[in-house]
Amino acid sequence: MAYPKKKQDFDKFTLLDLLGEDIAAVTWLAFDRDLKERVCLKLYKSPVTEEDLSATNAYIKKSKGLIHQNILRTFEAGFTESIPYLSQQFLRNASPIALGNGSFSENWSTISLIIDALAFTHSLGLIHGRLNPNKIMLDETGHLWISGFGVRLGKVNSVYLAPKAEETSSRTDDIYSLGALIYRFVAGEELSEVTPDLNLIPRELRSVIKGMLEISDYERLDDLIEIKQSFSSYAEGVADHSSISPDTSFAKRRDPPIKCTSKIASNDRSVNNQIPVNAAVIGLLILVSLASFVFFYLPKDRAVPMEQPVGKIEEIIQGESLLGKGGETNLYAPFELAQIELAKKQSLELTNQILRLQIKLEDLKVELWAKDSYDLLTKNTILGDEFFRRGQYLEALTTYKETQKNLEDLYGSASKTLIENTKIGNMALENGKANLAIRTFRIATAIDQEDDFLKTQLKRSENLNSVLSLINLAKSAEQQNQLNSALQLYEEAKNKDSLWKPATEGILRVGRLIKQGEFEIIMSRAFTELAQKNYEEARTAFEIAKTIFPRSSEPEDGMLQVELTEMMDEIDILRLEAEQHVRDELWGEAIKKFELVLQLDDSLVFAINGVAEANKRLELSNRLQLFIDDPTLMKDDKKLRDAKRAIAAASIYASRSHITFKQTDTLSKLISVARIPIQIFISSDGKTDIFVYQASRLGKIKYQELELYPGTYTIVGKRRGYRDTQYTLKLLANMPVEPINIICNEKI
Repeated sequence: MAYPKKKQDFDKFTLLDLLGEDIAAVTWLAFDRDLKERVCLKLYKSPVTEEDLSATNAYIKKSKGLIHQNILRTFEAGFTESIPYLSQQFLRNASPIALGNGSFSENWSTISLIIDALAFTHSLGLIHGRLNPNKIMLDETGHLWISGFGVRLGKVNSVYLAPKAEETSSRTDDIYSLGALIYRFVAGEELSEVTPDLNLIPRELRSVIKGMLEISDYERLDDLIEIKQSFSSYAEGVADHSSISPDTSFAKRRDPPIKCTSKIASNDRSVNNQIPVNAAVIGLLILVSLASFVFFYLPKDRAVPMEQPVGKIEEIIQGESLLGKGGETNLYAPFELAQIELAKKQSLELTNQILRLQIKLEDLKVELWAKDSYDLLTKNTILGDEFFRRGQYLEALTTYKETQKNLEDLYGSASKTLIENTKIGNMALENGKANLAIRTFRIATAIDQEDDFLKTQLKRSENLNSVLSLINLAKSAEQQNQLNSALQLYEEAKNKDSLWKPATEGILRVGRLIKQGEFEIIMSRAFTELAQKNYEEARTAFEIAKTIFPRSSEPEDGMLQVELTEMMDEIDILRLEAEQHVRDELWGEAIKKFELVLQLDDSLVFAINGVAEANKRLELSNRLQLFIDDPTLMKDDKKLRDAKRAIAAASIYASRSHITFKQTDTLSKLISVARIPIQIFISSDGKTDIFVYQASRLGKIKYQELELYPGTYTIVGKRRGYRDTQYTLKLLANMPVEPINIICNEKI
């Protein structure tokens, strides 16, 4: 099967550029002269059944009004010159989506777009029928397109085809194909068996994907809205679990760690009404730690619970400072008294350090990021004060030391908390989680109050909800093709947050779409002018389009199409003129026109054959006319044979050519008399020697009759002492010949 080449016409299509070729088809960028726009034309190599072609065209007719921002339009399917073809919307630099091994959250945006597009078509009663990765395309801007809706041509990857889907397609068949596609995204490999390996996918998604891949279409899930809600809930849950506690560093103690809570952590748990097991275990350990801490530092014969108020503590330790049980005075040795005095002095020094640490931590707004830990250490300070007030200086010193160390650890953890909250805040800001971003950046700016970047991030977080609202409005306007409104909303969002990437990307994307719209309008106008043969106007429009997208090759293709169409028009005119000359048998003029065509395109078969045929006929006509114009040439046997061959060659054209018939008839008559002798009479003075060249020598005669065949003869008279006399005789059949007198009478 011979496939067309670039610049050639294929039915109503003009092939502009070869886009690609595989074992199944050849894909061209073509211009549809009926639609007056460029299309992607796929020419299939394998045979296509009439049934598949009819089913495809029936679907195309049914889906004429199917317009969606993620669905590629299909125009028509058919046969031309025994080649099956499919005409679709053209996407520049489009390619099938790459199937990597990313996580579900990384692929969720793509999956969500596919589900939305399928739900839209299902709501209209339309089925895709053959959804697979090759049908998911990305154009040069990264926009997602789904192709092949209702197309039954070519082969399909059976891995993504629901059982019995070839017999009849339903929306559950699309859901099966979607499930196989999502399985490929999440599991990182294609289905190798009918039953999927659920161990390769997250536990939370197993029941949904399994329901989508049920063998029986009656048992298969059939509600895309519910399916999307399940996937969306999982995707949001995965994103929320990215936050971490800002106070995890305060646990560097000899004792079990003090209980430390975080607003960030608790906010994450609000997603689930159940208390996580790990949180319950940590709480239990903290309670045990508090109990052992208090028990260890209180007098050995009393247990002072941490939750008791100061008044209760006073009741418990009343009368137990320097007094023994029963109020009796205890006697201390001098060394013990020195130790007590030293403990008192050191306690006073430690309280100054504790106070400075408390001031530093409060300056860092510790209540935002470690309130529980700080409150507990404040209570420990109060406990140390009670020991000191009662004269239990050694116990007070021990409590102060522990408190001072833990406050230093807490102060030292501020830098780590700053880093962690900055990281979480940046992620929350990037993911559009305003409340989490505000909390974390308030902590970060409290710890580092001089960092302008953190202040900027906090301001961005506080503006995030209004920015997101503008972005959502802009996206809605963009989806409704209200591009100018969308651009204005994106610009408002950027004015509120100049660093918000979706706003910048939206401005660039919508700006491109607006320019693309202007570009397409001008290109459409250019092609309209081209179709109307207004070549200068078309060329001007293509040049304007080039100024909009200087790097685009489409205007250049259009200008090439103008040149090509102009050339084809000129060729058509020359062809008509050449064919008229052929009909008029003006072979020389016909040759000139055909040669002008070949100067424009030396591959055109009609011109090549036309030149050859015209040359052949011109040469034959000239041969015939040669003998007609000078029949005397046929006195030579060789020339006579040439004349007969010319008539034989011309006889095949005589029946359909009046001129050739007339030439052959005239020459035939001349040939018929070419060998009939003609009688001539030659006279002389009897002294001149007469010669008839190519016939005979007559000698010195006074009169003689002679028979010669029609032709041209030279008669010469010679006489010694006289100048020769010469006479040229042209004998033609049926023409009278006057007597010839040859005498040499001019002396030398």
